[in-house]
Amino acid sequence: MKTITVLFVGAFIFALASATPVCPPERTSPYFFGASGFIAKQGALAVEPNGDTSLRSIEFKLRLRDTPAVLTEQILAYGHHTYYFDEFAIFLQWDGANLALGGWFNAGYVGIVTFAGTGNPLLDHALHTFKATFDVAGVVTLFLDDVIIQSGSILSPPSTLSTININGPLLIGGTATYNAFDGCISDVRVNGVDQVLNTGYITPVALEGCVFPEVRGFDGAGYVKYYPQTGAEHDAGVTDIRIEFHPNPAYADGLILYESGLQYAFALELVGGHLRLFIKGGGASNLVLVSANIFQTDRWFTVEITRDGQQVRMRISNPSLGFLEDLVGTVQTGPLTYTVDSRLYVGGHSDPLGGLVGVTAANSFRGCLRNLIANGGPLDFSDSIEEVGVNTSPTCSFPI
Repeated sequence: MKTITVLFVGAFIFALASATPVCPPERTSPYFFGASGFIAKQGALAVEPNGDTSLRSIEFKLRLRDTPAVLTEQILAYGHHTYYFDEFAIFLQWDGANLALGGWFNAGYVGIVTFAGTGNPLLDHALHTFKATFDVAGVVTLFLDDVIIQSGSILSPPSTLSTININGPLLIGGTATYNAFDGCISDVRVNGVDQVLNTGYITPVALEGCVFPEVRGFDGAGYVKYYPQTGAEHDAGVTDIRIEFHPNPAYADGLILYESGLQYAFALELVGGHLRLFIKGGGASNLVLVSANIFQTDRWFTVEITRDGQQVRMRISNPSLGFLEDLVGTVQTGPLTYTVDSRLYVGGHSDPLGGLVGVTAANSFRGCLRNLIANGGPLDFSDSIEEVGVNTSPTCSFPI
């Protein structure tokens, strides 16, 4: 009887063990890629025992935030061989009416072959699945949500090369040369092998998590305030700051960024529809850069301000219109912004207009702001020390 009991217990334990589900391996974390972010994965291609580095498939999920600028490629993935001419890229390109999703391929000395299908389903800004397969005959097939959108051959007579060999790093979300993808990518697989993105080289504008940067709405009476930098961060100073803004086209004036210390002041504002940058650098003269009047329209704009020594550059762009202006000036001393004795204000200020150094038109902004980045690191609105009179769930579904 005892033996029978033991057998039953053993059988029961075996049954439990057999019924235990086997969990699949964790897929890659999603990342948001801004206009200049990417991740480089070394050794992404699974090398076979015979030394084969042929690319047979690549797949990933993607979610588009903003439509690319007209006739400008956004690179989703790129790879190459460090010795041969083999390379490939998966890209998006917007012609003003349709979104192309495709690739360009080089199987060695055959030259680059480019073809694409429709990527218009991505315009719903939801999550979709892309896959490209490469067969031994040199045929590449592109899928979007398991539907074939295009197929073509990478062969180019008289060459007989039919495969793309990749032994260099796999770049996801963009490259250092081409425009980066503006959206989220996750669940990357190469030759059926999951790629863990957070183990690669990650640029500052590649942010973990498929949550688009926070958006805040401003009605002309609010602001967001941040602590200043301290210690080593302050000593180094802020050398670049970037923000995306969507002005209310009914208002031509508004304060976007402001910081003022004992010796330095920094202000970015709209004045009569022009974007105006003011920097008091501690020297005898101030720097003022003024853009063309391009902002009285329902569009998102990106302004990026960088400093290299005494040179200050303000670059302005729009996802659909592309690069708009590149303004350059010089300032004498001091960091770009953020001094130890002050605060950074976004979207407005609590003081009246007359008390703000370098501000000429208004002490508050009307419209939407998002994706504030300083020295390559994001400054989330939820991490600020104070938010006054701002809408945390604004209706910012303006056309881009």
